[in-house]
Order: sequence, then C-alpha cells, then structure tokens
Amino acid sequence: MCNLFFRQINASKLIIPLMLDAAIPPRYSKYYVSNRRVSLEFLQNFTDQTFVPGRYFMWSPNTRTITFDTRRIKTNNGRLALLHELGHARMNHRIYKYDMELLRMEMEAWDIARDLAPQFGVKINEMHIASTIASYDDWLTKRATCPDCNNFSLQRGRDSYGCFACGAKWVVNWRKDRRVKRTIVSRFAAGLANTSTKAA
Repeated sequence: MCNLFFRQINASKLIIPLMLDAAIPPRYSKYYVSNRRVSLEFLQNFTDQTFVPGRYFMWSPNTRTITFDTRRIKTNNGRLALLHELGHARMNHRIYKYDMELLRMEMEAWDIARDLAPQFGVKINEMHIASTIASYDDWLTKRATCPDCNNFSLQRGRDSYGCFACGAKWVVNWRKDRRVKRTIVSRFAAGLANTSTKAA
C-alpha cells in the first residue's frame, strides 16, 4: 500500500498528497494547487523516490526527498530538472565544502539526467543544461573574485577566500538564491580599513 501523508488545503479544495514514496493510487494521480491541475503520472516512474510538491526543484540529502515545481513538472524542461534532481539522489550527493565540489556534483547530476531522459520520453535540452551550469559558474566566480583587486582567488574554507595577489581575506554569504556578498575580514596592507562589504 502507498504510504501518503496528507494536508487539507481548505474546505473547498482536494486533499493533496505531500509526500509520495510508492505507486500513486489512481484516485490521487491528479491534484489541485491554487485551482491548477497537475498530473503526477510522470512521478509514478520513480516509485523508489519520495517527492514533495513545491515551487522549485531541489534534492534534500537530509530528508532524502525531491521537491518538484508543480507548475513546471508538465513541461519538458521541468521533467528534465526533475531527472537532474533524481541524479543528485542516485549519486547520494551531500553537503559540499568547496565550490568546485558543487560544480562537480551538478555536472554528475546532469550526466545522469541525460542518461535517463530517453527512457522517459524527455528531450535533452543542452541549452537549458548549459544555462543552469553557467548560473552556478557565475555564482562561484562572484564568490571567488577579490573585492579589493578583482583577481580570481583561492577558496580557503566553505565560505572564506583569500587573494594571492593583494592578500585580502573575505567571507561570503552561503545561499545560491541570494546576491553574493563579500565581506573583507583582513587586508595585507597596513593602514587600510579592517572590514568592508561589497556585493557582486
């Protein structure tokens, strides 16, 4: 039997499945969010995975769930994004320490999405894949660019960097969905201000 967890949206709406970890019974193959019908038939292909409806695509290693965008799941790029998150799940990707680890995990997940796509009738959109990888590359570049001299620099820890050219050291905010902020914590040259913040 399918293990489903439910929540009542309101009295006039259907009860929607929040988490699915087995085959979806026919009566729950469709549900409504804000009066929008979303088919879950595509998700029935992955009975070994737990899915959570949401507004974005994301693999959570802590809960071992994949959140999927209920609006985009019916589009080819949405299904490709779901396969990408499934790639993270199958590779058992966890939290990373260095930015290059994140880039490697993203590339691995896209490779799995490319392998799975033909099996499930999903068109491989290389331009979409390149665009998402480029967005990570842009984020990583902003984090690693020295706020003082604009040299691409070395990552020293999860969110700390040091410039080999001018000696500045800075920390960055962590979230990928926010503008990159670099806060200088020390400078090599004497007499300069000790801390400052620059947004990239």
